Amino acid sequence: MLRGKVVFESWEPDKYPARVKQLLNNYSPQIGAQFQEEIRDTQFGWPNKTRRKNGELVGSPRDIVDTGNFASSQTPGKVVGNKNSGYSLTFQWKAAYALAIFLGYYNNRFEKEKERDWISPALKKESLLAFFVQNWIKGGK
Repeated sequence: MLRGKVVFESWEPDKYPARVKQLLNNYSPQIGAQFQEEIRDTQFGWPNKTRRKNGELVGSPRDIVDTGNFASSQTPGKVVGNKNSGYSLTFQWKAAYALAIFLGYYNNRFEKEKERDWISPALKKESLLAFFVQNWIKGGK
């Protein structure tokens, strides 16, 4: 078990919401880049070889980049909310088929195609909690 002691030199809870918003804005480019890395990583299992629209023949494991439209559809992270309700960092992938990649889909032979989650591995590698712990004090005064 790991134990630690936290000593607050000053208690200014009215400043915390603004600090949380600032840290989410600082975290955004880091996690956004990790999402892109996961999309391009050859980590996704697939049952057969496929000729992609770009002409490439791919097997398994593979990345989830074909024409690049999906990867480039990622929007920059946006912090939404307010100090009363709390803040969230949101990303969107605007490609019409982004949700089908994430959840899986049925192909034209009515076979279920596997989901490909690029979000969870990114969040494990670029932990928000670790980022907050490492950066809370920096610039937080």
